[in-house]
Amino acid sequence: MATTRPADAAVPPADASSAAADRRSRWFWPNLLLLAFLAPIATYWFKQHLELYFTEVVLIGGGLSVWAFLRVAYGVAEKYSKFDPMAWSRRALGSPETTLLLSVAVIAFLALRATTNSFYLLYEGGAAGDRDFVVRVSRVGDSTPFLPDMTVGPATKVAGRAFLFRGEPADLECKIVSPLLYEPLPCAINRGEAKRVKVPAAFKGRTYHLLRIVPAPALFIDLPGSDDRPEAMYRLEMSVDGKVVGSVDDMRRQTIYAGGVGQDLPLVLGLHDRQEFEQYLGSALRALGVDADSATRSAAVLTLRAKSWDAVDAKPKKRLRFSLKRIERRDGKESATEVEGFPAEYEVTDEKVQTIWLPKLP
Repeated sequence: MATTRPADAAVPPADASSAAADRRSRWFWPNLLLLAFLAPIATYWFKQHLELYFTEVVLIGGGLSVWAFLRVAYGVAEKYSKFDPMAWSRRALGSPETTLLLSVAVIAFLALRATTNSFYLLYEGGAAGDRDFVVRVSRVGDSTPFLPDMTVGPATKVAGRAFLFRGEPADLECKIVSPLLYEPLPCAINRGEAKRVKVPAAFKGRTYHLLRIVPAPALFIDLPGSDDRPEAMYRLEMSVDGKVVGSVDDMRRQTIYAGGVGQDLPLVLGLHDRQEFEQYLGSALRALGVDADSATRSAAVLTLRAKSWDAVDAKPKKRLRFSLKRIERRDGKESATEVEGFPAEYEVTDEKVQTIWLPKLP
């Protein structure tokens, strides 16, 4: 008579082992294919966006990167424990839980590839003896910063970072703000792009020009002082190549600095040497026939009293035209008369620092 085994009878050890092996075999190859698909995607994404950050930006003790530290820790664990990475890998690849994890990882990395931007500055093409370069990255249009000002140079060769899950395109402009030797560079970044900007190799050389607008002695006498409440105001208007670009409604006994528009003006002002300017003014005024004491006092006033005017981007051969009107108000009415010697014209030269006397000296 045939006998039947009870339903809850234990499976012989050999059968249980065979069933477990079959389950691992079913999941092994799909998991291996998923891993083979995931590994190059993850490796490429890491090399594109994060390798520079970990190997060049984040340093431990000045020499050991995070990646190298983890690799050393793994080697120590493998050597001094019974951990067998090959056996563990075979068991892990035969698990359905691994299939789920790999599937989630594939989806995550595909999303990361599509939504990650990275922006890095690379020091390249510098000359011997170069100092550090300070680079400002801002959005075109509103000039808001895309990243804080970054520094690269002989000591720090890489600066930047990756943006995970928010890699939207951006229209950007890169500007070397120190030293003042280069033109701004368009450096727009696209969705999913790993942007690399070589500093200073990618930048075209530029020279900024500071314009110092100074009242000539005859005009200086008529202008109000810095704290005066004058009966008449003086309105200075500037045109560039025939187009009016701006005006100063209350010109006084002071120097007006121009030569840059917007964020460029503070950079242009970096060319100013106060001591050199005061010495130049004193010598120039004495050469114009002003007595020594008056020349010294006027030079001090023009050096100490200053106004910034971001009306013009000064480049060689630009033609400037200045108009100065005396504005008087009487009985509620305003009258304007052109000051003698105006309008005055000036053509920007190649010199980095230029002094414009108004009205034009004979």
